[in-house]
Amino acid sequence: MVQLTDKQKRSMVLEYEELLIGKRKQFSSFYLTENKRRDSEISLEAFKYLFEGILCWSPQDVEKNLTYDLLKKFKLDKYYLNYIIFENEPNGKPRIVKNKAPNAEGKMEVVSEELVKADIQFLLKLIYKEAYELDVRGMVREMYDDVMSGKTQKFPKNFFNPSSDGRMKACIILQYAIGYNKTFRTIEELYSAFADINIIKLLENWRLRDIAKQFYTYPIDYLHDSLGNKYKDEQLYKLYRERYLNEIAKNNRSF
Repeated sequence: MVQLTDKQKRSMVLEYEELLIGKRKQFSSFYLTENKRRDSEISLEAFKYLFEGILCWSPQDVEKNLTYDLLKKFKLDKYYLNYIIFENEPNGKPRIVKNKAPNAEGKMEVVSEELVKADIQFLLKLIYKEAYELDVRGMVREMYDDVMSGKTQKFPKNFFNPSSDGRMKACIILQYAIGYNKTFRTIEELYSAFADINIIKLLENWRLRDIAKQFYTYPIDYLHDSLGNKYKDEQLYKLYRERYLNEIAKNNRSF
């Protein structure tokens, strides 16, 4: 992690203050370098100053009330925001949703813009570190919804990093997909379905096949690992895993 000195932080805040009061006409890149991590860290100081020094907001207030229009008003949208690395997004950039409505002539035009909730939460995590508890489940579910709806074409790079929380995110998504689609009525129906070779097609439809292959040898292992302790059934797992092994022996495939 990049460590900034107090002097560097104060200098960035001073420049931001000058921009706000009109003493400075435009953003200066004097405090920025070619080190993207450092630039991201130092740009966060302007946001922290806005939240704490000007608005007197807690992280919870920010999560509830921050809008993209507010970032525009306080001149954080064009420069500082673009230097922050959003690792929860595929291209590392914040995602701005443009809401459109028909004008008087019937043509669609942008009526408002908003920074997605997951990015606001990620921004707060970058600023407050351990002092802010990120809603990982909510962020993962929102990203999955965006992928399934076509709002974004793919998951962010390293979103399913095996060395960190990638497996947990994969499990959260499968839980969410099962609950959302309501395809199965009982736990045994679930185990039975994941012991059938046709489950591969379902995982493809849910955009989960490649994710599952990254962490598990067989789909039924993915299911069992994803189920909460309340729903796990070791006997059903052993029974249907053996059935799946017999199934793939006939078809000569696992995923």
